[in-house]
Amino acid sequence: MDEIRPCRVKGLTSERGLKLNGMAASALFLGFGKQLERRVSVHVEGQPKSLSLKYGKLEFFPNNDGIFDGGIGVGRETIRDTIFMATAIDNVAQTIISKEPI
Repeated sequence: MDEIRPCRVKGLTSERGLKLNGMAASALFLGFGKQLERRVSVHVEGQPKSLSLKYGKLEFFPNNDGIFDGGIGVGRETIRDTIFMATAIDNVAQTIISKEPI
């Protein structure tokens, strides 16, 4: 079943693409880590028409079913590091959502 899901544009390198990185969008969801080179029609907020982007250039958000399957932690990369990092992980997508120094 085709499912249009919210996502964010990422990793574009052209002059036009750099302006689109980080923008909210919606596109056909094919599954996490699947068919990264396949092009899909993407509606980017603020753009007058849909764009054709590679699936791997989209960061999909977890399904909005009210359940977050992930974890949040604080730690250091090594025992000698003086900077602690706060990390949020999405277990469903098997990706790091955010990793910030604190």
